Amino acid sequence: MIKQESVLILDYKGNVNSHQKDARKRHLDYGIRLAKEPQNQSLKLTVISRSDHTLIEKTDCIDFFEIRCTKFNVVRFLVQTKKILNNNNVDAKVIVSGDPWESFVLAKLLQVLLNNKSKIQIQIHADISDREWNKLNLKEWLRSKIQSVAIKKSDQVRVVSQRLKQFVATIDNSQDIVVAPIPITLLQIPNMLPKDKDDSLIKIGFFGRLHKDRGTDLLIKLVKNLNKERQDFQILIAGKGPEAEFIKKSLESFLGNERFTFLGHLSQDVLSGYLSSLDLYFSLAPSESYGLGLREAVLFGVPVIAVKSHGVDQAKDEYGENCIFTIKEDISSPDLSNLIDRALLEKIKKNKTFNTVRENDANVDNLIKSWLKLSLD
Repeated sequence: MIKQESVLILDYKGNVNSHQKDARKRHLDYGIRLAKEPQNQSLKLTVISRSDHTLIEKTDCIDFFEIRCTKFNVVRFLVQTKKILNNNNVDAKVIVSGDPWESFVLAKLLQVLLNNKSKIQIQIHADISDREWNKLNLKEWLRSKIQSVAIKKSDQVRVVSQRLKQFVATIDNSQDIVVAPIPITLLQIPNMLPKDKDDSLIKIGFFGRLHKDRGTDLLIKLVKNLNKERQDFQILIAGKGPEAEFIKKSLESFLGNERFTFLGHLSQDVLSGYLSSLDLYFSLAPSESYGLGLREAVLFGVPVIAVKSHGVDQAKDEYGENCIFTIKEDISSPDLSNLIDRALLEKIKKNKTFNTVRENDANVDNLIKSWLKLSLD
């Protein structure tokens, strides 16, 4: 029997399992694009994810499999992955690793386990070129030591910015490097959103992963100090993560329920609705390689106050000085208050949609062609 040649997304972290609706839809779009690519003869997209349940979901252009196992049961995940590939007669021509750290190690182990000539593409989303990122905690420091090996031992590297491409080239200038940012989601805005607690208040949003490396401690510090300066604002938090409860307790303690709303994890369509309703968006990660959230905010006409980073600087160059305002982490409350007033005076035109659609299409095209190239090498 002829085997189905495949690009395998090895999703040990569960970022594309059935609980992650938006990532799931994005990969479905990838599968459709791959199937329609004129140069593609027989390659199909396969996603194998870690999850809390077992699942098989097949379509003409993509197959999703989910393995029920715990975070630390690496052996089970690898053994079950091999079993899925064998039982479904899949030949993984390309193995896609979602990061240059733990996922890369798993990809190499699977490559050995399969005993075939599959190629490995590692994907780099974090700004590993930023020294501040490596200082975030011990885990990131250890990862910084692994990533050089991953870059040299993989067959291709996908990055989300030109700066990251330049950095990877300093580690291995012979490496095949593809620039393909995650597509920016452009959705129709829902007609109905819950009524604001107080329409007269400036609505400031902080959306995304609620982890320390996203600037959650700085958020609490800035809001607490700003509250001493003025009380004409409210804060909306959307997302999930280990810092969620701490953020809720902290902000409620000095804003109360009337000026603080915790939305939790939202689907992209609902999130887009809330994003479009904001007056201001905070992006406070100390290290940002691309800045997907802040870019989406600007596209909805929302000015952004952000901590300076490589990704923020790149976004400012693309969208303009009047869209994104950078701060240092030690900004004083009066200076932050003045900057907020200045940002609110700016009127951002919501006319960048066409360019973004075109850029999205080009970025997805780069990603699809990178997989085809690897499969043919």
